[in-house]
Amino acid sequence: MPGLRRALLALCAVGVLCAGADLALVLTSHHEDQKVVAAILAPLIGLAFIGTGAFAWWRRPLNRFGLLMTAVGFAWFIGGMTESNDAVVYTVGTYVGPLYLVLVVQMLLSFPTGRLDAGPPRWIVTSAYVTAFVLTLPVYLLDGDMHAPDGAPDNAFAVLHAPGVADAIDVITSLIGFGVAAATVAVLVGRRRAATPPQRRAQAPMLWTGITVIVCLGLVFAGDTVGVPDDIIGLVSFVGFVAFAILPFAFVTGLVRTRY
Repeated sequence: MPGLRRALLALCAVGVLCAGADLALVLTSHHEDQKVVAAILAPLIGLAFIGTGAFAWWRRPLNRFGLLMTAVGFAWFIGGMTESNDAVVYTVGTYVGPLYLVLVVQMLLSFPTGRLDAGPPRWIVTSAYVTAFVLTLPVYLLDGDMHAPDGAPDNAFAVLHAPGVADAIDVITSLIGFGVAAATVAVLVGRRRAATPPQRRAQAPMLWTGITVIVCLGLVFAGDTVGVPDDIIGLVSFVGFVAFAILPFAFVTGLVRTRY
């Protein structure tokens, strides 16, 4: 498969270019407080997903899972646009930023084939996409709270100033996000119970790492809704971030061990 190999190498090269662009945004950002950490971890995490995704794609070319992993890496770099000092670029990055998390939900629910089963998995993923990119749009248009750090650019999407309405919509989307996370965990736990002992052992790294990411995501949504202190939300976010960082390697381990 020399053609596929060349295409995947080219895809990895594009990933390196994206990592370089992300690094440049971090280093020139006026609102990034942890430049050294972000400059090191942000490119490495994106490249880890792209590299492991390309490996999975090459190993099983008819499987869509490698494609999804690679897409997570590029979506992660797109989210890095939030480091920009330009209002339009920053706002686009903030709006599109959740894409990598939605793709992670899709990956977890489509493991190991990359294809979603009919029923709850498809409904969950559809709800995640609609919530992230349709229901949240009015929050931007109505000049809602973007949870921006100090010194970040203004919201370039605002057409009306109605923060009260925007905040109400934000609460609704957070509740739906919590529901999506809870439903994802329920499906994954149900699959584990239905799996054979060898399947459980093979899927354990991916399953528990993925569940950690989704549980932390759901807790952040719930915490934002009920007003949990920022220190607690920050701790939960940190745990979820660590789990997300090791997720590509857990996925590859499970993919290599799983037969189907």
